Amino acid sequence: MALLKSIKTHTKTISFRLPSELVSELETLRSDAKAQGLALDLTEQVERLVVSSIKQARAELAEASPARAPDPVPQHMDGPQEPALANTL
Repeated sequence: MALLKSIKTHTKTISFRLPSELVSELETLRSDAKAQGLALDLTEQVERLVVSSIKQARAELAEASPARAPDPVPQHMDGPQEPALANTL
């Protein structure tokens, strides 16, 4: 394992919700790793998962969105309008 890594200067922190059981398991795993002088760092794995999920979501959007048809011509632009007929009854 490399001791030195490049500093990622263009990063931001995000948060998301997980089931409480999963969070408890992660906290236990981190604690167990720390007790053995290790650290649990999921940054690279989460980054790969997010990139993969973005690609999949974009593909799903492309499939779900049919080629956009041109907007219909508004009624007031397709020629003179006939006057409305009055009710003669």
